[in-house]
Amino acid sequence: MKNGKYRKIQMSCNRGRQYVDQMGQRSRERSSKATIKTTKPTTKEHVCGFYLTVYLRVSDGRCFVKKNQNTCWHHSHHTQVPRSLMREGAESLSNKTLETVEKMLEKNMPTNFVKEFIAIEDDIKLSDGSIEAIRRQVAMNDFEGDSSGEKLVNDLTKKEGTEFVMLTGSFDQAMQQTRVNMTRRKVLAHNKLSAPQKQSVDVDKLGNGASDHVRNVVLGLSLGDGEYLIAIAWCTAEQREWHRKFPFVFGNDETFRSNDEDRPLSRLCGLSMNGNLLPFVEAFIPSRQKWVFNWLWTVAFPSLLDPEALKKTCIILVDQDERNWEVIQSVLRTSDVYGCIAVARLCNWHKINRNFVVKVRVHKKSNEDRYFFDEVTKWLYSFSYSVKSIDQMDDSMAKLEAFCVMARKNEVSGNLVDATEKYIRESFKPDLSRLCQCYYSDIPHGNVASNSFSESNNAMLLSSANVKPNNKLNVTGRKINDAADRRYNQLKSDAVASLNKSSVAIGGKGAVGTPDSAVSQNIVDAMVKRAKLQYDLSQRHNCCVTESSDEHVNILVRPEDTNRTFNHLHPVYHQTHKVVCSKVEASDGNDYWCFSCGCNEDYHKEKCPCSHVYCALGSKPHESHFYPECTKQYEVCYGDPKYENFTRDCDVMRLNIMEYPGLLVPAGEFTVPPVDDIASVRKFLEKPADPCDVNSKLADKLDPEKVAEFKLAPRTRKRKRGSNPFTENLAQYEHIMKLIRSKEDQEFVADMFNKIEMGLYSRKRPSGDERTVTVPPGPLGVSVGYNEPGVQGARVTAV
Repeated sequence: MKNGKYRKIQMSCNRGRQYVDQMGQRSRERSSKATIKTTKPTTKEHVCGFYLTVYLRVSDGRCFVKKNQNTCWHHSHHTQVPRSLMREGAESLSNKTLETVEKMLEKNMPTNFVKEFIAIEDDIKLSDGSIEAIRRQVAMNDFEGDSSGEKLVNDLTKKEGTEFVMLTGSFDQAMQQTRVNMTRRKVLAHNKLSAPQKQSVDVDKLGNGASDHVRNVVLGLSLGDGEYLIAIAWCTAEQREWHRKFPFVFGNDETFRSNDEDRPLSRLCGLSMNGNLLPFVEAFIPSRQKWVFNWLWTVAFPSLLDPEALKKTCIILVDQDERNWEVIQSVLRTSDVYGCIAVARLCNWHKINRNFVVKVRVHKKSNEDRYFFDEVTKWLYSFSYSVKSIDQMDDSMAKLEAFCVMARKNEVSGNLVDATEKYIRESFKPDLSRLCQCYYSDIPHGNVASNSFSESNNAMLLSSANVKPNNKLNVTGRKINDAADRRYNQLKSDAVASLNKSSVAIGGKGAVGTPDSAVSQNIVDAMVKRAKLQYDLSQRHNCCVTESSDEHVNILVRPEDTNRTFNHLHPVYHQTHKVVCSKVEASDGNDYWCFSCGCNEDYHKEKCPCSHVYCALGSKPHESHFYPECTKQYEVCYGDPKYENFTRDCDVMRLNIMEYPGLLVPAGEFTVPPVDDIASVRKFLEKPADPCDVNSKLADKLDPEKVAEFKLAPRTRKRKRGSNPFTENLAQYEHIMKLIRSKEDQEFVADMFNKIEMGLYSRKRPSGDERTVTVPPGPLGVSVGYNEPGVQGARVTAV
């Protein structure tokens, strides 16, 4: 090898007999750069015999080793590592810093954050692996010493502002209160599985193995002195504070697989006026027996939450657990803990989706079955939000039953119709009093029909809290509290940030400088959208003044009779509403007009005016039209000790608003309209009967005598994209272009394209003929507007 092309490098261990630092970094610290010639180690560190000769090619930087050369591969005999070659570890941290780091890791602080903290405090740069090792050690400490039940109680005791209620007992009592859930799934037709069916059974009936397992679980919840944890519920300071702000809606649900002790987790949550989820109370319970729910609703929740806020409860949404329902009904009927207007309501999602959709959809076979199933599902949901009276409920139910009768005679699977009729007859119809909107029309927040926010609260256990089934009880509790703290901190920061913001676009249209934007500056976004929707609906209403004076005005409001078509079969009801305008003198000594409407969207129920009031008032939404809890300042200041005056003013304002039957408008902002002439009033009252089903064109098709008209348009299993002439003809066009070889070919193709273009234009021109064309009908036999190409004014008749 030539010295100009290659460079010889001798590699050896830094504790070896022949060591030279070729890079020169550490060689400056040595007394000599020369190779050590002695065959014996000069110190204890020079005991490694490893050495290797490498040749570096200067041109491209590649390294080579000779095939036959003297090399020693024994890289061994290392007794210690010089500190200069070691990175500083956790043992280098001061006791104070290490204690703080352990507390941070207990709260699941990110590794990068902890790493930066250590660098600032002790000027030590730990690796990510070292920090993860400390994190694992902290996690392992949770499994040592006290039981998970005792650790959970200690954690809740140390957490500032946290209150908890627990139910304890002896070992035998804890064993007796524990139940095991058996889950079974049946195999249906075509190897499809049914929905899981759960059944609670006694532990002793399952044998010694189950008893031993439950015994070990109970032993893990020991509190010392012979006491064992049976149930525990807790509420943090932030949860109590936000419950005082928004106590109107409750959602209660239980979830499983959240802890290694197999304790069900019961969660109570609510909603803000902006639609944000608010967790209130968490509880580990031994089972879902009736006495457990009775303990929650009569002891735990009243003890943890503010008593005055509890009396403002309006509606409690629960899933279809009859034991929970019976306890809530009994508490509301015999006690005033939750106020005098609170009612319980079944969640429409649990009732319809879990009991009908999941169990009945296995019978769908054909396109007709799918169409029938989709229409029935939408029809069932309509009872929980659009049926406003008992007459409407009876009418809609009669048409739904007729639709099932008609479907049985028209190519719909008999098994599907049988299962649907059985569900309506045995499950849905008996529960209409706990589900239909007409029974909750006079309750504030009665339009909340779904307990989906409780399901979202349970989903946050996995997405936000990172709760796992093998977590101990205290670990799960700590993760839940940390997730709740992060959520409330985010809600507070969002509320503060929104104080100086207003909407720049509402409903897809620019709103800068408009009254809508001015409202959004002080009112939360969800209520602005609700008021904007009510105002837009009012623009499609007709009104008629039947009585007018300086002190009293009666206005009839009714939606316009339009030819609107709907993409569903369930009825849509319109009726006339009476808006009463009365002049009153408020507590401040000024005169106001009070607008009251008896519809389900009344001012006191929705916290903002309905469309009928906006139609009678004739003005756009204003921030004075809302309850105080709809303001942005309410989320930030209400209940805060620093803003006691604001809290007191909001309470007084709410009481003043509730003294009157409707919206108060200053006397100068409303002009008394004249009474309409008798002919106009008579014409207004001669509208179709109240309530009127404006979807009657489709409802007429539900008559069992007209079953022949029930023909469904062809539907495929998979959704197809619309036809695209360009992509369909592109391949043929490219092939034609490849065949052009001369100028004559180009002229021929251009001439043919001109003829094709003229032919397509001629097909779009009317020919003057009139023919009757038979076309396939649309859904339910509805004729469609279709003209045969080249035929003018074609009359269309369905088959």
